Amino acid sequence: MAKGYATGQADMACALTVFHGRLYCTQKYRTGVYCYEGGTEWSLAGLVDQRIVSLTVYRDHLYALINGSPVYRYEGGDIWTNCGTTPDSTQTYCSVIHQGKLHVGTWPSGEVWRYEGGTEWVTTSRTGYEMEVMGGAQYNGKAYWGTLPMANVYRMENDWMALVSNLGQAMVALRRIWSMATYEGCSRVHYQADRFRHSRLEKSRRGTRHFHRDGDRSPRSKRADYLKPIWMAH
Repeated sequence: MAKGYATGQADMACALTVFHGRLYCTQKYRTGVYCYEGGTEWSLAGLVDQRIVSLTVYRDHLYALINGSPVYRYEGGDIWTNCGTTPDSTQTYCSVIHQGKLHVGTWPSGEVWRYEGGTEWVTTSRTGYEMEVMGGAQYNGKAYWGTLPMANVYRMENDWMALVSNLGQAMVALRRIWSMATYEGCSRVHYQADRFRHSRLEKSRRGTRHFHRDGDRSPRSKRADYLKPIWMAH
């Protein structure tokens, strides 16, 4: 992959996505999408002038969500089609396929937008007073969204957001639901809390909570936060 700042390696490999039997990924702070060729080889698959936040597959196409707001569709080789920009946002962060449509979470207004084809995007709703929708997952027929800076989880109810829970009460500047995924019938969440000290952002706490229906919290191993199915199935 592209040369890193000082190591000769990628700064951070992320957004690993399988599409048509091939593995694609990108780098967090550098540009381009890469395709795995086996061994230690990766080939460049385009978007060399774009910093990609995440990748997703929708209706048999690979899509790239971009820092700066546009969304691109992969056409093969190194060719990508611009599918438009979500208005009023500067970063398109995460995605969920919900009710057959592609939905994306954005910064800085905390809105979720729905793709209508071509370059058209329609806003669905915003996540309260949150600023960024960072994680999303489809679970039991519902779309769930995780946010920053309060680390809230919302459930999409038609075109409005129902607050499900707040997953972190750490007394820090930023609390975030970094990512969400459904696995073995459960919705799993990665929670992270950051704090500012001496003008430097430091990681202070990562998700270690287990949630029950009654809201009781007990510590677990330092993995992704876990939401029990009985609690999530509303």
